[in-house]
Amino acid sequence: MNNNISLKGEDIKLDIGSQYYVIDALYLNELKEGIDNLQRDILDEEIESKIFPYTEAPFAKVIPSKDSFQVRSIKKADREELPSEERYYFSCDTELILFIKESQLEPFIKKYNYDDLVDSLTEEINSEHWKQITEGILQNDIGLILSPGIDSGFEFEGSGFYKITS
Repeated sequence: MNNNISLKGEDIKLDIGSQYYVIDALYLNELKEGIDNLQRDILDEEIESKIFPYTEAPFAKVIPSKDSFQVRSIKKADREELPSEERYYFSCDTELILFIKESQLEPFIKKYNYDDLVDSLTEEINSEHWKQITEGILQNDIGLILSPGIDSGFEFEGSGFYKITS
């Protein structure tokens, strides 16, 4: 099972120099529905204009310089800060975000379903579903971060507008 999960502010492991999408877990359902109709050579622009035309910064993109990503690197941001050329900013509605290596985006979303991921009576996420959808994916290729919550000491407290700072 891919255990690259942060439920209480733990670091997740990423590959140095690889590019990752950072996206709200619920947004992946919308992306899944429309990805087959997008041009791959301009995928990021197509995602923004066709899937999320009314969402500022529906995803961020990061290239880690360290092999571990700290939840403390997610900072609250103001939409006025948003520069059009940078992809360090993202919107969040569900308190649950995914880091997905660019090469794994399409294969992963074909198996993905948000409702199944959060459908559990005993856990914050459905670990059995996570195991199924991450089968065959290397641990550092995908990570899941649940907001540590309000008053946790982290700026990533839940829904809002955020910036990846490192």
